[in-house]
Amino acid sequence: MELSTKVRDLLGSMSLAQKIGQVFVFTWKNPAQAQNDLRLYPGGYIRIFGDVLSVSRDSAGIQENAHIPLIIAADFERGIGGTIGGAIEVVQAMALGAARDAQAAFDAGQMIGREARLIGVNMDYAPVLDVNSNPRNPVINTRSFGSDPEIVALLAVEFMRGLQSAGVASCGKHFPGHGNTHVDSHSQLGTVLGSIEDLDNMELKPFRAAIAAGIDAIMSAHLHVPAVEPGAIPATLSRNVMTGLLRDRLQFQGVAVTDALDMGAIARNFAPEEVIPMAVNAGCDQLIMPHDPEFVVDVLTAAISRGDVSEDRLNEAVARILTLKERRGILSQTSSTAASVCQQINSVGHVARAQEIADQSITAVKNDGAVPLRIDDKILCLDITNWSGERSIFLEPHSFPDHLASGGWHVCSKNMPYPARNLEPWADDIRQQASRYDVVVLAMYAVIQLSSGNIGFSPEIIAAVNQAMGWNDGLQPRVVIASFGSPYVLGDFSRVNAALCAFSQTQASQRAMARALRGVIPAAGQLPVKL
Repeated sequence: MELSTKVRDLLGSMSLAQKIGQVFVFTWKNPAQAQNDLRLYPGGYIRIFGDVLSVSRDSAGIQENAHIPLIIAADFERGIGGTIGGAIEVVQAMALGAARDAQAAFDAGQMIGREARLIGVNMDYAPVLDVNSNPRNPVINTRSFGSDPEIVALLAVEFMRGLQSAGVASCGKHFPGHGNTHVDSHSQLGTVLGSIEDLDNMELKPFRAAIAAGIDAIMSAHLHVPAVEPGAIPATLSRNVMTGLLRDRLQFQGVAVTDALDMGAIARNFAPEEVIPMAVNAGCDQLIMPHDPEFVVDVLTAAISRGDVSEDRLNEAVARILTLKERRGILSQTSSTAASVCQQINSVGHVARAQEIADQSITAVKNDGAVPLRIDDKILCLDITNWSGERSIFLEPHSFPDHLASGGWHVCSKNMPYPARNLEPWADDIRQQASRYDVVVLAMYAVIQLSSGNIGFSPEIIAAVNQAMGWNDGLQPRVVIASFGSPYVLGDFSRVNAALCAFSQTQASQRAMARALRGVIPAAGQLPVKL
């Protein structure tokens, strides 16, 4: 690959230890841990949770002490505020798929990129390029732009361009496609079936488009792909996938990134001593979130010493990482001050544009005239969630009933008991109370829970809700579903007069749903998946 003079000189000045460290991105746990790990010369860190001021301060502090400017990465797929408090939230990718607006996708990426840069984050492990073709998919689902590869490609590329326009490196994921599986790779090693022709026609289309448009990095999937790799090993560790398919066939020249190495699909099936040299030899340049930083550095050092990994291969990986850092201005970046962060983060303009995008995404899947609601309707809003206490990618306050009640509407909100066990008394109580209301709104939050293996509602919840909707003779309230998560749950519920989807549970999405039910905005989105 062709290197700039700056990258060539920097690479030539680095010691072996500095090159080895450069391929790793460690998990940021706290400032003391991150400072300690600098002695390993990491290429960067990934932030998972925090608030805007502490992340901004931490980013500036760690960069001051780094030998080579660091990648500070994050998973900002649909905004920052879901994981870093105080910053912009937009909508999930599937909501952008429903809005079907390329400018909205670009603006979403650009807003996220601008605010990420403000807090010192310079690489976003987004967009999701997976085509959600399997309704049972428990971990991609609303993180995908939809089930049409052409729409996914179009919107993902615009989102990518928005990020890059703000100076943030973009990383498409999860190669060669995580949409057609029912297994969550956070816990298990799944398989993507189909021939290479099938992959070409579906999974690979968004990756080809992103590569042609100049995406900075591609993240691997911890999935077995028999059409490309006959051995029972995940794409992350397969040279057939990460070099043969990604480099040779798709002609990708950027940084190849592993998905997190602490995920179950890898950690439960392979020892770290195997994983590190296999990943590098497969063609991965950046290895993220290893469980034990010092140990994996020692493993790669020993592998190079034995000749199991060549120094030429290491130099190739480091050159790609340094080239990305140069292209996105990371080698010469400056830090934002606390004052500028407070002034610019979550700005009025960003919040307003995020609301416009959320408004565009609301989609009416069914409506027999029950929506819009009437101002004199008495509304019973039932909060129904699949959350079981496991880690969720995003978990925001359920503010929808309050948005629905704004302007003087009569709304009574009730939550399904948690945990969702022995629900018959609750269902009977709701059935009796419902006669006092004109409308029952089922606010459904079917959210992604990492490692759970399921994004739908349990049979107990489905049975209880349908039991609660089994009206006695007499007044029968209209029933409206307001879905903020997986759209695939709609088929589980009967006796519904209308069903609207937001595909996202951000505050903008919850406000948009309320506005659509009240008739303030049309539910003009287009269904981005097949139901």
